[in-house]
Amino acid sequence: MTEVRVTLPEAIAQQAQAAGLLKPDALEKLLRDEIRRRGEQSVGPDTDRPAAAPQLANAWQAISRNRAEGDTELSVDPDDYPLF
Repeated sequence: MTEVRVTLPEAIAQQAQAAGLLKPDALEKLLRDEIRRRGEQSVGPDTDRPAAAPQLANAWQAISRNRAEGDTELSVDPDDYPLF
């Protein structure tokens, strides 16, 4: 893990603290969401969670199968796959 120190204006820090946004889990989610929003492909699914393994296997199976004529193409937008 990497430790990060952030300097914020007092008002923003107080609002973020009150909203629970300065907790490690909340900060990680905010950063992951922003990286995805900006289109970076380097952040993948949360593979640290054991529960993610079956979901990843199902996704790869669906993505890698040959499409039959008339099948709908899968979206490349990560927001279309809420489990990721």
